[in-house]
This record gives sequence, C-alpha cells and structure tokens, in this order.
Amino acid sequence: HANPSHFPQWYRAFLRRPDARGTRVEFLAIHNGEALAAVFPVGVERFRRFNLVQLSIPINIEINSVPDIVVGANQDHRELFEFFLRSAKTIEGFKWHVLVVKKTLADSHISKCITSVNRFTTTQSFLGHSCYFNVGGSQEGALELPKKVKARLRNAKNRLHSAGASEFEVVDDPAAVMEAFSAFAELEVTGWKAQADHGKSDYNHGQAIALNASKHGFYRDVVSAFAERGDVEMFKLNLNGRPIAVLIAVVLRGDCYLLRTAYDEGHARLSPGVLLFDFVLQHNLDNPKVTTVTLFSDFRWMDAWHPLRHDYVSYHCFNTTIASLSFGTARLVRGAMGSVYRRLRGEPLASER
Repeated sequence: HANPSHFPQWYRAFLRRPDARGTRVEFLAIHNGEALAAVFPVGVERFRRFNLVQLSIPINIEINSVPDIVVGANQDHRELFEFFLRSAKTIEGFKWHVLVVKKTLADSHISKCITSVNRFTTTQSFLGHSCYFNVGGSQEGALELPKKVKARLRNAKNRLHSAGASEFEVVDDPAAVMEAFSAFAELEVTGWKAQADHGKSDYNHGQAIALNASKHGFYRDVVSAFAERGDVEMFKLNLNGRPIAVLIAVVLRGDCYLLRTAYDEGHARLSPGVLLFDFVLQHNLDNPKVTTVTLFSDFRWMDAWHPLRHDYVSYHCFNTTIASLSFGTARLVRGAMGSVYRRLRGEPLASER
C-alpha cells in the first residue's frame, strides 16, 4: 500500500514549512541495472559534542506521517538495505553511528529492511496502532457494522434530522477544496484540540493546526498539492447551511487516508464527527477506486466498528562502534528511567496511551 509520504508532494510540503530552515533531506536512489529499485529519503544530524552522526528516515511524527522508503516491485529488501548501509557513508563523507526511524508501520518497507539484517544492535519500541477498514466488497473482512453501532447511528441521525436541515457533502474541486480546508481549520480551533494538553488523556490536546504556523502551512500545502492531482476529498456535514464537521481525506492508489477531523462541539449531542466518519466509510463502499480506508490514529470509540490494525514501531539502529554502542546504552538507560518516572507520577506510558 502507498502512504502519503511515498509521494513527492508530501516531502515538498515538509521542506516548505515555515520552521524548515536548516532541515536537510538527502534522497538516495538505488538502481538495479537500468531500473530504479528504491529511494531512501535520509535526514542527517551531527552531534558535535559526541562526534556522532545520526541518520533518520525523516518526516515529523506530529503531522500524522508514516516515515518510509519506496521500493520497486520484486526487489529484495535485505539486498537493498545492505547496499544502502554500505553507501550511507557517502552522505556525510564519514561513518554514521545511529539510524533512527520514528513511528513507522511494522510492515512498512523500512521495517522489512531493518528486520532483515542483524549486523548492528537495534532497539524497537511499540507505539500503538493505525486503524484501517476493508471497504471493497470482494475483500475478506469487508465492512460490516455490528447491530449496536447501527442502532447508535440511527439514533444520532434522528437527532440530527430533528435539529434542522442537514446534508453530507463531498468536495473534490481544487478551488472548493481549499475553501473547505479553511472551514476545517476554523472549526478545529474552536474545540478540544485547541486546549492545553494535560498528558493524561487518550487524545492529544493543543494539536489544532491553526495554533501552529508550521503545521498549518504543511497541511495547507499537502491539501493544495494533492488536490491539483485530484486526490483530495473533503467531507462535510452541514447543518442549516453551516459545517458542523469536516474531514480531510487523500485517496492514493486504492487507499483512502483520513488525515484529520474537526467538529463543532456546540453540537456534540448530535455526534457530528461519528456521523461524518460513518458517511465516509459508507461512501467508499460504493467507490470502485477505493479498497481500504486508513486512519493514522486509534481511538477507543472506533472499537465499535471492529477495525483492523497495523502496529506502529520505532527503531534505533546502532553501528558496532564504541561511540555508537555507548550512545545506544545511554538512550536505553534514559528511556528506562523516563518510564519509571512516568509510572511513579501515575502517567500512562506511550504504549498504554
């Protein structure tokens, strides 16, 4: 499956963020004969105090991205990764010490590469799930809602109809998409995502994109670039002529990615976010171009839909040098102490959240 970070539009937006000055990404293209076999996007950071070079598969995890590489069909992940490791020193002209991949999928291309070799010490952290739904009728596990969910949705729809004139809307015209994006940003900043994060919730408060110029610029560029390709669908739930829920989706090679959702908390009793989410699923049941609907998040309220899940993992790969292994040991000790500290304070660990 393709994910948005496999596309140049995603990296262009990432590198054009207002706070991207100094961000450096190298793209290593590996050829097998005349065919392009793989592309490794690589971020480089040097810790001069420790004389260490850290490589990473970049993309900020705060912008709902899944870092990965791109691999051509019928290519050997182990062979490609071994070649990449031998060639990586040409990036900076000297040996690298640590390779970091934060919050990728366990079945991503980069995960397959890392787990295929054992030439260095690797730490792996579990970081929750990404939910997805099979909506293609021919797929095993195609969407079937439980009776309790259907009853809950019927009740919510009845409350919505009683509140006034309502309609679901799908926006895909590039100009109209940007208008819908503005409505989304305005709606999101009025709700809980604009509140301070107290660290003890299942939800990430203070994450409204309008509060952060860099994040807002990133999403604006992503939506604009993919809309020009005809890949963006903005889903809206309107009540009495005004949006009370807006959802941003990008459709790429059969996968519909739900990037973000906002709803009017003044109409929370109508469950606008849940109704819009269900509309998106039902809409894609009839869409021959979509086989899977994927979310970057995994909230408890989604359990009622019985979603399928991918595991998120992070990797720290340490070269077999004294400097890198010492750095790795320090990171492990720091991580363990941090877990103990959070446990003593009664805070949930990342895997529990």
